[in-house]
Amino acid sequence: VIKDDFQEIQQKILEADLFILGSPVYVHQISAQTKVLFDRIYVWIHIVKLIGKPAITAVTTAATGRRRTEKYLDDMLTYMGAIIIGHLRGIADLPGHFPQREKSKEKHRKLAKKTADILEGRKQLKPRLKNTWGFYGMKWKAKYAKNLPYEHKYWQEKGWLQLSYKQALKRELAEN
Repeated sequence: VIKDDFQEIQQKILEADLFILGSPVYVHQISAQTKVLFDRIYVWIHIVKLIGKPAITAVTTAATGRRRTEKYLDDMLTYMGAIIIGHLRGIADLPGHFPQREKSKEKHRKLAKKTADILEGRKQLKPRLKNTWGFYGMKWKAKYAKNLPYEHKYWQEKGWLQLSYKQALKRELAEN
């Protein structure tokens, strides 16, 4: 157990209305700092801790690796239960040279509007099939894996072992 300021960061993530997680692309992958975040909260995947939380990924790169990095962020957040509502992307090949600036600004404006509509209740948050798959995969592990007693107890206390994904999501959204 490591006692540092990470517990405060975890609490802020849980209390946030929206989680935006970004990383620059380093050698076709997330940064080491972003990887450390996932290594520290890996159990959130097993307990679907962010179920129903809207999330956005943000990736910057000088050239390549955006898709792979974005997919990794997307997968990790989704398996933790977050519902991805969009992606922020920035590709600049030299300092100050951002060839797709105007196109990116327009996409980001649309995402900002969608995000505001979701957060203010004008638009419904829509889980993806990957959210459902992730939930059922972790439910199976929590129910049957003999080496995950913490996860089993968590799912049992939540009452999720008897619920469908939609039922568990509805319950969590009503409580928060």
